[in-house]
Amino acid sequence: MILKLAAVSLLGLFLVSGFAISPAQAIQPSKMQEVSITVGIELGLASQVIQWVKQYAGSLHFTFVIDGNGTDTSFTTHKRPYDWDQSWFFTNSTWFKSLSAYGDVIPSIPFALQVQAPKDRIAAVSHVLQVWRTQTGRYPPGVFAYQPDTVISNFLRNKGIGYILGYCFDQYQIDWMTERGGWQLPYYASRTNVLAPGNRSAGGTVILPYVTWDWLASFTVNHDLDGEPSGIPVDNATAYLIGLISASFASSSPFLYFGFSFFFGSADLPTIGQVLHWVIRQHYLTMPASQFVVWFRDHYRKTPTYSVNFVSPYDGQSVEWYYSQSYRIARTNGSVVSFVDYTKQAPDRFLTGEAIVNFSLPHTGTNNIDNSLSFVIDGLGGGLYRAPVRDPGVPFSGSLASFPAWYYGRA
Repeated sequence: MILKLAAVSLLGLFLVSGFAISPAQAIQPSKMQEVSITVGIELGLASQVIQWVKQYAGSLHFTFVIDGNGTDTSFTTHKRPYDWDQSWFFTNSTWFKSLSAYGDVIPSIPFALQVQAPKDRIAAVSHVLQVWRTQTGRYPPGVFAYQPDTVISNFLRNKGIGYILGYCFDQYQIDWMTERGGWQLPYYASRTNVLAPGNRSAGGTVILPYVTWDWLASFTVNHDLDGEPSGIPVDNATAYLIGLISASFASSSPFLYFGFSFFFGSADLPTIGQVLHWVIRQHYLTMPASQFVVWFRDHYRKTPTYSVNFVSPYDGQSVEWYYSQSYRIARTNGSVVSFVDYTKQAPDRFLTGEAIVNFSLPHTGTNNIDNSLSFVIDGLGGGLYRAPVRDPGVPFSGSLASFPAWYYGRA
């Protein structure tokens, strides 16, 4: 039911966007301009979202994330089975059908899963999936995760569930979570570490960002410079968001992708509306996540190599990024300031163990779920809510693709 409805919506999107293409596969990478719009729906707000989204019928498509029952303390401070599911959402039999007409409707899975043993994580997610299948007749096409986990990624892959939405680009000590070294464009997750790209076999779970962060200023100025309207530290959030989408679409290869996300019910709806109507005028694609993942799988059997040449709309500063199945590299002002070697990463520390976190204490220092990768050069940061700068930049003027061989060959 979900895929059928999404397919119909996708065809309508192509027609509205001004070019008649029926299958997503027909869009070549150089023509892909996807704004992925995610709307989080918390308890009590489903009816309001359904009324709000009607204004975008035939123009935009979405991925709706249904928040779970329970509270943070119910599953982080006690070692007991989770009761997190979306039962509240299914008390009204029309909500799922109404939202499905606009795109994907997917569950969130519990926050802070890594504080549980692997078998308990699987049990918690399995419970969510079973509720979903009982209510809808099938598993969801993907899930929203507050912090992607390797155990769960592998479990979802085995269940045929295609994507995890929710990665936060190099998040550092926020909400008891730290996840540095990943990537904010779509990639296939490694089976040994969800933050690294898989390079031993084709396909896998596709990891999608919660939002797109400013590729530079979010590191050097403030983590909140991103594609989520709430909390952007600028005077004109609408202008900044439009500038961030435009700058992102001017910068990346082999295709263009931007994550625009928000939880419904905030005071940001006027800004959200202005940005969405601008997106409509640009004729960008807004495929639901499952349809984008179909396109991604059709064009890339393995994680592609990305290049990003980005000029920040915040301060006009520029950064280059190179990302492949083996490396993640960033250069600014003529120096490489970040270098992650994916070929030299240890397995996820929570594949077999669990995190120890005291949620009654601040989420700083070691009191957080840290599944970060190791860095060869760690010199991009220093902004508010970002990691401190550890290393000086390394001057380098050549192609970033050739940097690893040059760097390792210096000795």
